[in-house]
Amino acid sequence: MIEVRRPKLQSLSQHEIERLVYVDPLSQLPNRRFVEESLPNLLQKLDGSALFCFVDIDRFKQTNQISYAFGDSLLSAFSQRLASLLRAHDLVCRFGGDEFILILSGLTTVDAARQGLAICERLLTQMQEPYPIEGRLYSVTMSIGCCPIDTQSTFERLMKRADDALRAAKRSGGNAVRMADALQPEVSSAHATSFAAAMQIDSHQSCVGAEIRLPAAC
Repeated sequence: MIEVRRPKLQSLSQHEIERLVYVDPLSQLPNRRFVEESLPNLLQKLDGSALFCFVDIDRFKQTNQISYAFGDSLLSAFSQRLASLLRAHDLVCRFGGDEFILILSGLTTVDAARQGLAICERLLTQMQEPYPIEGRLYSVTMSIGCCPIDTQSTFERLMKRADDALRAAKRSGGNAVRMADALQPEVSSAHATSFAAAMQIDSHQSCVGAEIRLPAAC
């Protein structure tokens, strides 16, 4: 199999090879590898503030239950519309499955969160307009998690923060956007247990005091 494909690869132009490596064939958008490798260069050229956004189509498994071909057609139409609604200097890529990455750049430093939120809320509205798929109109919503980008950002760190915000948007019921900086820290049951264990009990089994142990997140 390798020997059969090798002459074909050698006959491809550099542009064609780059498309195979960096472009998702279904959506025709840049893929995850492109964003990972381009991020350092993007940070060097950053003009103003930027937001890293992680997008997920809500309840996409229901779409695939119709048929995988139907799901692929929806993903293709969804990708084209998403790309058409962004500004020329923004970046959109297909991360994989029904997940996408947006990089919203050129935002003013003092008001980046509000500007990014306004863009994302506009996308939420416009992306749920029905799509003509296989002779029928089909609507979906999406959820978005965002975090600010700075010159010290790494792809892994941005993904972690944006994914946390995306999960918060999903927990709210979907069709929502959440900012990582606005998330409230969660106190686990383990922290509650450590508080109870620190209570001071006298010989009559009465509570006379307690040592309060707060988690680092608080």
